[in-house]
Amino acid sequence: MPSKAAISLTNLDFDDIRTAIKTYFEADATFKDYNFEGAGLAVLLDILAYNTHYSAFTANMMANEMFLESAQVRKNLVALAKQLGYRPSSRTAPSATITVAFTPTDTTATSVTISKGTKFTSTVDGTTYNFINQLLHQIVHKQLIHLLKIIPIRVQVIQTIFYKK
Repeated sequence: MPSKAAISLTNLDFDDIRTAIKTYFEADATFKDYNFEGAGLAVLLDILAYNTHYSAFTANMMANEMFLESAQVRKNLVALAKQLGYRPSSRTAPSATITVAFTPTDTTATSVTISKGTKFTSTVDGTTYNFINQLLHQIVHKQLIHLLKIIPIRVQVIQTIFYKK
């Protein structure tokens, strides 16, 4: 290969890379009589240009992911933030702890069950919030007046999983 011809390394566009490779080979006396637009050599030029373009793109993306300002992949952002002492967390649904008070209508019942997924609704400043009970709660009572139970709830929609045979 001749040392006189130089390939421009600043062009990362596929067509520019292909043209630079073609120009490089045309400058070499060994390839003087070759037709670079012929089927065989055109395919080889395309493969070389594609490989170079793909490698340049991959290197560019890897370089971007190494810096907090330009990273786009969440796991890379988390890793970079951890280096600075910050521990990012995922989004979580709002939660609350409520006290449930009620009077049982069945005087013979010794317990009341609040099923998992029971909906609770609250309105604050005209905005309605829907909460769902996360666990099954069973309240055993000895008096028939008011039963109190503190229950953690969370804004959430319970998803149903269907299995196909």
